[in-house]
Amino acid sequence: MTQQKRWLYGLVAIVVLALAGIGVARVVSKRQAQQQALAAAAAPAAQVALDIAPDEVWTLRRHNMALGVPVSGTLRAVQSATIKARVAGELQGLSLREGDAVVVDIGGTMPDGYRSDCTRTYAVGSVPDGTNHLVSRGGR
Repeated sequence: MTQQKRWLYGLVAIVVLALAGIGVARVVSKRQAQQQALAAAAAPAAQVALDIAPDEVWTLRRHNMALGVPVSGTLRAVQSATIKARVAGELQGLSLREGDAVVVDIGGTMPDGYRSDCTRTYAVGSVPDGTNHLVSRGGR
């Protein structure tokens, strides 16, 4: 074997080893990136600080509503809303706010053919001036 062939074989062997080393380095790098991504996904999310303005804070107190509506018959909502949580969970309740209106529409049919219908609008809390005639008051 001549000197030139030895150099050629040696050069080819070095190139093959270099390419193999580069391939192994890329595979190891990708695996490390995948492991870091999995570790980052499993790590708890960082806490986010919220700024709350003073007018966004309310002091709540529990008390019983003074107005009750005795109802018999079938109830049907005039309007409805579907409320869904943005995260998985179960809605435990829905609260009304001061100024909300609740419409109660009750009707029925008696066996003798008599039909009745009664609609009342109740305000939650105080009623704005000039609108008292639009809502029913409890106790009537």
